[in-house]
Amino acid sequence: MSAPAPVKVSFWILLIAIVLSVIVGVLAIMSGSFLNTTGERVGPGQGMSGNILIGFGIIAIVLSLIELLFLWKMKAGKNWARITVTVIELLGLVGLFGGVHVLDIIATVITVVAIALLWTPSSNRYFRKA
Repeated sequence: MSAPAPVKVSFWILLIAIVLSVIVGVLAIMSGSFLNTTGERVGPGQGMSGNILIGFGIIAIVLSLIELLFLWKMKAGKNWARITVTVIELLGLVGLFGGVHVLDIIATVITVVAIALLWTPSSNRYFRKA
């Protein structure tokens, strides 16, 4: 059985988000490497070294790859994966409330739409049948 449109749209939205997270992770690693070569520090009070940025970048990439696995299982109709992806995305929304920026608002709206699409009646039927 093919996934209904809401599941497909949600899959693609979340896949794009994962790709962007990997890009952010790579940029953090590159920035951290640059800071390590220059010996500079960034952040409030200039306390963040390059190693911290590298660590954040690695964590972002690893978590993104794990979520990618769940996303593929979700698209295949695994209900446990739909629940896991929903929880991961909701936990990710908590991090967006550190400050209000236009991009944070856009990311929040897009994430909420992607999650809501996973729980529409046609999506529910798909996950029950699969």
